Amino acid sequence: MAPEPAGNRAGTRAGGVPLASPGEIGCRVLAGAAALLTVVGLLAWSHADDLAARSLARTRALAGRTAVVVGTLEGAEVSGGLPQAVSRYRVLLPAGAPVPEAGTGVVLSGDEHWGFPPSETFPPRREYLLAFIGGRVTVVSSGAEGARHPVTGRDVDRALRSRRASGLILGAATGSAAVTALGGGLVATRARRRRLRAVTAG
Repeated sequence: MAPEPAGNRAGTRAGGVPLASPGEIGCRVLAGAAALLTVVGLLAWSHADDLAARSLARTRALAGRTAVVVGTLEGAEVSGGLPQAVSRYRVLLPAGAPVPEAGTGVVLSGDEHWGFPPSETFPPRREYLLAFIGGRVTVVSSGAEGARHPVTGRDVDRALRSRRASGLILGAATGSAAVTALGGGLVATRARRRRLRAVTAG
Protein backbone atom coordinates (compact mmCIF):
# COMPACT_ATOMS: atom_id res chain seq x y z
CA MET A 1 0.00 0.00 0.00
CA ALA A 2 1.46 3.38 -1.04
CA PRO A 3 2.27 5.80 1.78
CA GLU A 4 -0.20 8.65 2.29
CA PRO A 5 1.10 12.01 0.96
CA ALA A 6 2.24 14.38 3.66
CA GLY A 7 -0.32 16.95 2.64
CA ASN A 8 -3.16 14.49 3.31
CA ARG A 9 -2.27 13.77 6.89
CA ALA A 10 -4.72 15.17 9.39
CA GLY A 11 -3.78 18.69 10.46
CA THR A 12 -1.01 19.24 7.88
CA ARG A 13 -0.53 20.91 4.51
CA ALA A 14 1.53 19.69 1.61
CA GLY A 15 5.10 19.31 2.78
CA GLY A 16 4.09 18.33 6.29
CA VAL A 17 3.60 21.91 7.52
CA PRO A 18 1.05 21.84 10.37
CA LEU A 19 -2.23 23.67 9.92
CA ALA A 20 -2.99 26.44 12.39
CA SER A 21 -5.11 25.36 15.33
CA PRO A 22 -8.32 27.24 16.20
CA GLY A 23 -6.55 28.76 19.19
CA GLU A 24 -3.68 29.95 17.02
CA ILE A 25 -6.08 31.45 14.49
CA GLY A 26 -7.91 33.22 17.30
CA CYS A 27 -4.64 34.68 18.61
CA ARG A 28 -3.77 35.94 15.14
CA VAL A 29 -7.17 37.55 14.71
CA LEU A 30 -6.89 39.13 18.16
CA ALA A 31 -3.42 40.44 17.40
CA GLY A 32 -4.57 41.92 14.08
CA ALA A 33 -7.58 43.57 15.64
CA ALA A 34 -5.47 44.99 18.45
CA ALA A 35 -2.93 46.30 15.94
CA LEU A 36 -5.73 48.03 14.04
CA LEU A 37 -7.06 49.53 17.26
CA THR A 38 -3.56 50.75 18.05
CA VAL A 39 -3.35 52.61 14.75
CA VAL A 40 -6.83 54.08 15.18
CA GLY A 41 -5.99 55.06 18.75
CA LEU A 42 -2.83 56.83 17.67
CA LEU A 43 -4.71 58.76 14.99
CA ALA A 44 -7.47 59.68 17.44
CA TRP A 45 -4.93 60.71 20.08
CA SER A 46 -3.10 62.89 17.57
CA HIS A 47 -6.32 64.60 16.46
CA ALA A 48 -7.61 65.09 20.01
CA ASP A 49 -4.25 66.39 21.17
CA ASP A 50 -4.17 68.86 18.28
CA LEU A 51 -7.66 70.15 19.10
CA ALA A 52 -6.80 70.42 22.80
CA ALA A 53 -3.58 72.27 22.00
CA ARG A 54 -5.43 74.76 19.81
CA SER A 55 -8.09 75.30 22.46
CA LEU A 56 -5.43 75.82 25.12
CA ALA A 57 -3.50 78.29 22.95
CA ARG A 58 -6.67 80.23 22.15
CA THR A 59 -7.71 80.35 25.81
CA ARG A 60 -4.27 81.58 26.84
CA ALA A 61 -4.39 84.30 24.17
CA LEU A 62 -7.79 85.50 25.43
CA ALA A 63 -7.16 85.30 29.18
CA GLY A 64 -7.36 88.75 30.77
CA ARG A 65 -8.22 90.41 27.45
CA THR A 66 -11.97 89.92 27.24
CA ALA A 67 -15.16 91.49 28.52
CA VAL A 68 -18.85 90.65 28.39
CA VAL A 69 -21.25 93.38 27.26
CA VAL A 70 -24.96 93.44 26.46
CA GLY A 71 -26.26 95.22 23.41
CA THR A 72 -29.71 96.61 22.66
CA LEU A 73 -31.38 96.08 19.32
CA GLU A 74 -30.98 99.11 17.10
CA GLY A 75 -32.49 97.73 13.94
CA ALA A 76 -31.87 95.40 11.05
CA GLU A 77 -30.40 95.76 7.60
CA VAL A 78 -32.15 94.07 4.71
CA SER A 79 -30.08 93.36 1.63
CA GLY A 80 -31.49 94.52 -1.68
CA GLY A 81 -30.62 91.48 -3.77
CA LEU A 82 -31.13 88.68 -1.24
CA PRO A 83 -34.00 88.00 1.19
CA GLN A 84 -31.76 88.40 4.21
CA ALA A 85 -31.93 90.62 7.29
CA VAL A 86 -29.05 91.14 9.72
CA SER A 87 -29.74 92.52 13.18
CA ARG A 88 -27.63 95.32 14.64
CA TYR A 89 -27.00 95.87 18.36
CA ARG A 90 -25.45 98.86 20.06
CA VAL A 91 -23.07 98.07 22.92
CA LEU A 92 -21.04 100.24 25.25
CA LEU A 93 -17.37 99.27 25.37
CA PRO A 94 -15.72 99.23 28.83
CA ALA A 95 -13.95 102.47 29.68
CA GLY A 96 -10.73 100.62 30.50
CA ALA A 97 -10.60 98.57 27.30
CA PRO A 98 -7.23 98.91 25.47
CA VAL A 99 -8.83 100.18 22.24
CA PRO A 100 -9.39 103.68 20.87
CA GLU A 101 -13.18 103.23 21.12
CA ALA A 102 -13.07 102.53 24.90
CA GLY A 103 -16.01 104.04 26.77
CA THR A 104 -18.01 104.68 23.60
CA GLY A 105 -20.90 102.91 21.90
CA VAL A 106 -20.38 100.75 18.84
CA VAL A 107 -22.77 98.74 16.67
CA LEU A 108 -22.23 94.98 16.29
CA SER A 109 -23.94 92.42 14.08
CA GLY A 110 -26.35 89.85 15.47
CA ASP A 111 -28.46 87.07 13.96
CA GLU A 112 -29.31 86.64 10.30
CA HIS A 113 -32.84 85.83 9.16
CA TRP A 114 -33.86 84.67 5.72
CA GLY A 115 -37.20 85.15 4.03
CA PHE A 116 -38.86 87.38 1.47
CA PRO A 117 -39.35 89.66 3.17
CA PRO A 118 -37.66 88.51 6.42
CA SER A 119 -40.47 88.36 8.94
CA GLU A 120 -38.78 86.94 12.07
CA THR A 121 -38.33 89.23 15.05
CA PHE A 122 -34.95 89.73 16.70
CA PRO A 123 -34.47 89.61 20.49
CA PRO A 124 -34.30 93.08 22.08
CA ARG A 125 -31.00 92.31 23.84
CA ARG A 126 -27.94 90.26 22.91
CA GLU A 127 -24.86 89.32 24.90
CA TYR A 128 -21.35 89.60 23.43
CA LEU A 129 -17.99 88.23 24.56
CA LEU A 130 -15.44 90.70 23.21
CA ALA A 131 -11.67 90.39 22.95
CA PHE A 132 -9.32 93.37 22.94
CA ILE A 133 -6.10 92.38 21.20
CA GLY A 134 -3.74 94.55 19.21
CA GLY A 135 -5.88 97.65 19.70
CA ARG A 136 -8.86 96.03 17.98
CA VAL A 137 -12.26 94.76 19.12
CA THR A 138 -13.12 91.18 18.12
CA VAL A 139 -16.37 89.34 18.79
CA VAL A 140 -15.51 85.93 20.26
CA SER A 141 -19.12 84.76 20.65
CA SER A 142 -22.61 86.15 21.09
CA GLY A 143 -26.09 84.98 21.96
CA ALA A 144 -28.57 84.91 24.80
CA GLU A 145 -27.73 86.68 28.04
CA GLY A 146 -26.04 84.77 30.84
CA ALA A 147 -24.18 82.24 28.69
CA ARG A 148 -20.75 83.93 28.60
CA HIS A 149 -18.09 85.13 31.01
CA PRO A 150 -14.69 86.83 30.62
CA VAL A 151 -11.81 84.43 29.95
CA THR A 152 -9.53 84.19 33.00
CA GLY A 153 -6.62 82.15 34.29
CA ARG A 154 -9.10 79.57 35.62
CA ASP A 155 -10.21 78.85 32.08
CA VAL A 156 -6.56 78.33 31.12
CA ASP A 157 -6.15 75.86 34.00
CA ARG A 158 -9.26 73.95 32.94
CA ALA A 159 -8.10 73.80 29.33
CA LEU A 160 -4.69 72.54 30.46
CA ARG A 161 -6.23 69.83 32.66
CA SER A 162 -8.54 68.80 29.85
CA ARG A 163 -5.63 68.38 27.46
CA ARG A 164 -3.64 66.34 29.95
CA ALA A 165 -6.61 64.12 30.80
CA SER A 166 -7.48 63.39 27.16
CA GLY A 167 -3.85 62.61 26.42
CA LEU A 168 -3.60 60.21 29.37
CA ILE A 169 -6.84 58.38 28.54
CA LEU A 170 -6.08 57.95 24.86
CA GLY A 171 -2.47 57.10 25.56
CA ALA A 172 -3.49 54.40 28.02
CA ALA A 173 -6.01 52.96 25.56
CA THR A 174 -3.43 52.91 22.79
CA GLY A 175 -0.85 51.29 25.05
CA SER A 176 -3.32 48.63 26.12
CA ALA A 177 -4.14 47.78 22.51
CA ALA A 178 -0.43 47.59 21.67
CA VAL A 179 0.24 45.20 24.56
CA THR A 180 -2.71 43.04 23.48
CA ALA A 181 -1.43 42.92 19.90
CA LEU A 182 2.08 41.98 21.06
CA GLY A 183 0.79 39.34 23.46
CA GLY A 184 -1.49 37.77 20.85
CA GLY A 185 1.35 37.66 18.34
CA LEU A 186 3.70 35.99 20.82
CA VAL A 187 1.12 33.37 21.80
CA ALA A 188 0.43 32.54 18.15
CA THR A 189 4.14 32.31 17.35
CA ARG A 190 4.86 30.00 20.28
CA ALA A 191 1.92 27.76 19.41
CA ARG A 192 3.14 27.45 15.84
CA ARG A 193 6.67 26.60 16.95
CA ARG A 194 5.37 23.87 19.26
CA ARG A 195 3.36 22.33 16.42
CA LEU A 196 6.38 22.43 14.09
CA ARG A 197 8.53 20.71 16.69
CA ALA A 198 5.85 18.09 17.23
CA VAL A 199 5.63 17.33 13.50
CA THR A 200 9.41 17.23 13.17
CA ALA A 201 9.74 14.90 16.13
CA GLY A 202 7.04 12.62 14.71
